[in-house]
Amino acid sequence: MKNNTKILDCTLRDGGYMNNWEFSTEITKEIIKSLIKSRVEIIECGFVSQVKGKDKDSTQFKNLRQVNDLLKSLKVDLSDTNFCVMINKGDFDLNTLPSYNPKNDIVTGIRLAFHKKDWRESLNDISLLISKGYHVYIQAMVTLSYTDIEILEMISELNKLDIYAMYIVDSFGAMFGDDFMRLHYLFENNLKDNICLGYHSHNNLQLAYSNAINFIQIKETNRKIIIDSSIHGMGRGAGNLTTELLADYLNKKKSTNYNIIPLLETIDKYLEVIYRENYWGYSIAHFLSASFGCHPNYSTFLVNTKSLSIVDMQKILSLLDNGERKNFAKPRIEELYINYKSKKRLSINFNSNFFEKQKILIIAPGPNSENQKEKVNKLIKSISPIIIAVNHIPQKYTPNYYFFSNQKRFDKFKSKINTNNIIVTTNIQVDTVIDSFKVVDYHDLVVMTSNKNDNATILLLNLLINQGIKEVNVAGMDGYNIEGGNYNYNESDRVVEKKILIHNNEKVETSLKEIQKKISLNFITDSIFNK
Repeated sequence: MKNNTKILDCTLRDGGYMNNWEFSTEITKEIIKSLIKSRVEIIECGFVSQVKGKDKDSTQFKNLRQVNDLLKSLKVDLSDTNFCVMINKGDFDLNTLPSYNPKNDIVTGIRLAFHKKDWRESLNDISLLISKGYHVYIQAMVTLSYTDIEILEMISELNKLDIYAMYIVDSFGAMFGDDFMRLHYLFENNLKDNICLGYHSHNNLQLAYSNAINFIQIKETNRKIIIDSSIHGMGRGAGNLTTELLADYLNKKKSTNYNIIPLLETIDKYLEVIYRENYWGYSIAHFLSASFGCHPNYSTFLVNTKSLSIVDMQKILSLLDNGERKNFAKPRIEELYINYKSKKRLSINFNSNFFEKQKILIIAPGPNSENQKEKVNKLIKSISPIIIAVNHIPQKYTPNYYFFSNQKRFDKFKSKINTNNIIVTTNIQVDTVIDSFKVVDYHDLVVMTSNKNDNATILLLNLLINQGIKEVNVAGMDGYNIEGGNYNYNESDRVVEKKILIHNNEKVETSLKEIQKKISLNFITDSIFNK
């Protein structure tokens, strides 16, 4: 039987989640040309969206004309390649989409993506796109969330329409082999023979490649199949099926003739730097999202707090109901996170005027507290302050107290500190006698800033405000450097993603603006927040 498998490369669309679709126009052209040279049959050029589309240097396009004009400007032979775009339901008024003109237009396919709740309503959109002359690819997101009966009902309705392809979509990378086989059986045996069957995967469980190979091997009919992949596996979270691996497999097992070299050159020239700055691939967060069948951003948020144990993360994710798990809502996971940490594991015993009228020096864990020790020591010599270290043990100073609100940091340092000198927030779990610990209420401190920032230094500043302190000296509150080196000690469990570091800086800055209305901050060492 001849090979009926086609590769659809989605680097410029699904890969765009990793760089906010900020592919320059020139790089977009080069990636498309490399895919054409590689002989990939279908290239997805990006999203078309009236909501998020940009005028240039983005693969979030405002309209289809932009995509067609870009493809025409390539000045290469496009005749052996099919081109498509994705439209998320609700992001584009399809009535304004021009009809396909075979004499002038390059893009022939529209991939319509919709959630389960919208599939019936999407039937009208599908009919409209077909009437405008496009090949329509049906992307029923999170296909695992449909029951067998619901799938059969949807297939029955789609069989009445002249769709080009119907997809099994593993949005959360949660499909095991038997899950895929069950869905494949339903689609293969009920979908009209002339409709292509597609598979779009994510790699949370590292099964995207094996499921794709199974898909290729179990073919018993002449139905054409389409397998989505991206160069270097570029995609949100754990990434996608890898185009170069899939193409190499088909070359060796199905005698296809894909050219792998242009794909590898694209990785080397354009994608490797994005990978280093915005890592995608297997991680604990992506395992958890697949395990709980939830949007990967939920588990990524929890992992990036760097303050929770795996057990804590599991407990928080279990609080999401089935309806909430499919669509990411940041306010909801923030609420669950704060509520979970606000549960009092320890009894409050902190005197309300413990630091009253004291001169205070906070040693935050930024490297400038050590690099600029002369400034710090000068202050210590001149005012003899109470020194409070935050979430660590400084090497060059002897604090009077150590403040911990982060479970992981507490576990790392607790055995090296006299318990009489430890101040902890109520969320901390301890496995020793705690009579000598000083305990303050986490919830009372975190709600003092409007953005409920639980950065440890912010919490300590809020505690000092409650203590009536009017002025405080701060060292080592440097702000996060996106190039790394953010701790004055060896910290392996740290945030490295550029966009998360930038977000954390913005969140701290917002909190400090509120705090500085209540207490005077004297930055002893250099800080991005001292403006």
